[in-house]
Amino acid sequence: MYTFHEEIPSLKKYNELRELVGWGALDDGLVDRSLPKSVYAVTAKYNGETVGFARVVGDGGLCFYIQEIIVHPEHQKNGIASTFMRYIMDYIKAHSGKRSYIGVFVGKGLEKFYKNYGFWERPTKVMGSGMMQFWDDEEFNRHFNDGQSINTG
Repeated sequence: MYTFHEEIPSLKKYNELRELVGWGALDDGLVDRSLPKSVYAVTAKYNGETVGFARVVGDGGLCFYIQEIIVHPEHQKNGIASTFMRYIMDYIKAHSGKRSYIGVFVGKGLEKFYKNYGFWERPTKVMGSGMMQFWDDEEFNRHFNDGQSINTG
């Protein structure tokens, strides 16, 4: 049985889950400094072991960004991500106001999942495309921009 906890995962578990889903671990010092600045986080546990997490960053009122939802591959397709979204949307409802901005960069093929929660795709007739870059990592930028292979180790 899964339990959900409004808490930030440990640095070790954060990087472990990133590795398991193919995103690669990040610098421990950077993660240790950054995770506590999340405006909201929720973890999923199975038999006491953290098997997933989601977190929101932003200013806590005008701007919210769903930074990541990560679920251990062995526990995917069990409704964990949907439960995370219910927690996240409840948090945002309680802390936002009319026209607060809620953003998310969506992994390829996950658009339909986020549309279930009222998100819409860009570009539109009025809004341009969403844009991003990875700081100080040209190889990552090339890979995600034009599909070149990458070494995540």
